[in-house]
Amino acid sequence: PARLKSRSAAASRTGFRDCEAPHEMATSSLVTSQIKVTVVGGGNAAQALAALLPFKGFPTSLYCPFQDEAERIQAGIQEQGYMMAHFAAHNEPGGEVRGMPVKVSQRAADVIPTADVILMPLPSFTYLSVLEGMRDYLRP
Repeated sequence: PARLKSRSAAASRTGFRDCEAPHEMATSSLVTSQIKVTVVGGGNAAQALAALLPFKGFPTSLYCPFQDEAERIQAGIQEQGYMMAHFAAHNEPGGEVRGMPVKVSQRAADVIPTADVILMPLPSFTYLSVLEGMRDYLRP
């Protein structure tokens, strides 16, 4: 698929290296990618990406504009020390994945301006309000 091809291209361009075991959490020494990602939302898909992308070496921020999502996620990270997602064994990676977002914020100004890639795993009815909230911080 295109996503894997894109990641492979980024990997060869930046010297990106996967963690060696599914249970390892990416550390600053493994975060070699220069592609900065912001994931928008606080649902299951957003939280899985917020664990997976740092695990894979991508500096990742989480923009949670709804209610108290950012606060609840930050509290969970402080308690556990990381974000965690579980992937089926037939996936790569499979099993438990731990990663740490660079920043979690309810404010677009904190995380959107630095993003090279913005992922929005959200219900489509939220797109308009979310994009309006990000409008002033998007780069051309």
